[in-house]
Amino acid sequence: DPLRRFLFVFQHLMTTVTDKVDRLGELTDPMLCDAAFLPWLASWVGFELDESLPVHQQRELVRRAIRLYRTRGTRSGIEEMVQVLTAAPVRVAERAVPMPMVLGRGVLAAGPDIRRRYLRGAMGASWLFQPARHRPTDFFALILEGREAFEERFGERAVHVLARIADVVSGERPCHVAFTIRFDDAA
Repeated sequence: DPLRRFLFVFQHLMTTVTDKVDRLGELTDPMLCDAAFLPWLASWVGFELDESLPVHQQRELVRRAIRLYRTRGTRSGIEEMVQVLTAAPVRVAERAVPMPMVLGRGVLAAGPDIRRRYLRGAMGASWLFQPARHRPTDFFALILEGREAFEERFGERAVHVLARIADVVSGERPCHVAFTIRFDDAA
């Protein structure tokens, strides 16, 4: 009986070690690992993880980190990053030059930031620029679903989601390229 109890201690220790070795794959899978490991996994590929995000978004970002780095600044990369971080359906229209300001036929942006413009319903504004100095590749448009559908999808959070989209795109786009955000109210 004492030998049996003595051997039981070793069996218990070995079983615990064996279980940990068997679960080693879970430590490197961002969808299965403990949330505390996510920044560590992200650091493997040099991805800076925003730990203020919900855990499900952190997991998805780490899972897609390599592909997001590879496509960063491209149409598909911007669309995917916005989709992961906001769940808003978007599409990028490349070479979408904004409407230049024409006296008597344009409206300047109605507010200093995107939140105020959204609340005032003045998203489609004209911009002061000289078209001859800019190439069409210097612009793109981020097209969201229709305004009513957007408000229905996000409710009270719509203003914050829109600001988040603008922040994400500002961080992901090439620095020399300007963008506008438009609602696809034709759909």
